[in-house]
Amino acid sequence: MEEKKTGISAGMIVAFAILIIIDIVLFVMILLPKSNETKPEVQTSVNTETAAVSICGSEAYQSPKYTLYIGLNDKDKGEQLIDTDIAADMVNKICAKYAGGYTRMSAAGGWTGDSGEIEHENTLVYMLYDVEEDAVKNIMDDAIKALNQSSILVEKETAVYSYYSTAA
Repeated sequence: MEEKKTGISAGMIVAFAILIIIDIVLFVMILLPKSNETKPEVQTSVNTETAAVSICGSEAYQSPKYTLYIGLNDKDKGEQLIDTDIAADMVNKICAKYAGGYTRMSAAGGWTGDSGEIEHENTLVYMLYDVEEDAVKNIMDDAIKALNQSSILVEKETAVYSYYSTAA
């Protein structure tokens, strides 16, 4: 008999908080250009505005940022049927099709099921900047279908970011 997932546990809230911290660290370490690279052009297709602040002395930008949490347990079987790397490759292609770029992390989620037992699920986490909301909806629709999911958790926030580089 399939168990229905209910509520969000304290453990899930802590896990999401940790993912947000990791998101910030990865953004700084991976997305920013190395010191000998030139500052990349900022996409302006999505309400990207110069923010009234700077970050570490660099001009800052402000735009929507979406974070998608895509669980990998099949909605009908209640267990993961598609290998994590294969699922990531599928969703990477979907994100590239609609958003052009993304940052992806793998996570592990858990919750207390109706039986009182802790249940687990591998999760793909995608961060999308400078993307239209319709594109995000298309990504989620295609990913739900491709991975046989019932839903995807999505967060939207206004991000203030900068492309920091050292002086030559």
